[in-house]
Amino acid sequence: MSELGIYEKEFELYINDVDKNNKMKLTTYLRLMQEAGALHSQSNGYGANNRHITHKAWLVLSWKINIFSKPNWNEKIKIKTWLAKMDKIYFYRDFELSDCTGNIIAKAESKWVMIDTVTKRVQKIDEKYKNEFIEVSIEGYDNNIKKLSSNFDAQSMKKIYSCKVQKRDVDTNNHMNNVIYLDLALEGLEEKYIDDISYVEIHYKTECKYNDEIVFMEKNIGDAKEIYILDENKEMLHTYILLK
Repeated sequence: MSELGIYEKEFELYINDVDKNNKMKLTTYLRLMQEAGALHSQSNGYGANNRHITHKAWLVLSWKINIFSKPNWNEKIKIKTWLAKMDKIYFYRDFELSDCTGNIIAKAESKWVMIDTVTKRVQKIDEKYKNEFIEVSIEGYDNNIKKLSSNFDAQSMKKIYSCKVQKRDVDTNNHMNNVIYLDLALEGLEEKYIDDISYVEIHYKTECKYNDEIVFMEKNIGDAKEIYILDENKEMLHTYILLK
């Protein structure tokens, strides 16, 4: 912890963290930020190792990630993360990623809620949490992550493919890990398009569980691409992903 309320962690990029071009994968940004955020929460007493005591778990609702450059295999990157604000039931967590020379390679904002693992209810942010967590405001992060509507028109989209959620996709919350949604969405896209992506936005609406059949639909909006992850009947939205 270098500054009050800011958690720092250094990671080394392994061979499975990079793509065919030897560059950091899009999913690696998300995976390492998830890890840094989990470690910060653990240091505050609300990590996965303390769940049997606190009976609380974190659930991510949204990500906004701006990518400026992609490091190579075997490079070290540093991630800073902090709790930007708390509002009613929402926790907003920000991230800054830099390479070994100190250049910023990505910035991200995210939106979370805390779940009671016994009652399965979202926790309201009361004075208890306000006393336990430090809010840090840093210029350049507005944390304006609005709630996404569940409305969609499947007829206006193109189907990419469908698949079933596998055991390997399920995490400690007993549903598909948030990184896997992006990983699977990228499977249906051309490699040349993936190489040029510099912005990723994800909104999780309904969790996917083991053995669920999910359908990936695509819609082009100018230079951007929208990916809708739907249930097998194309009636329920699991996740919305914007790539550009």
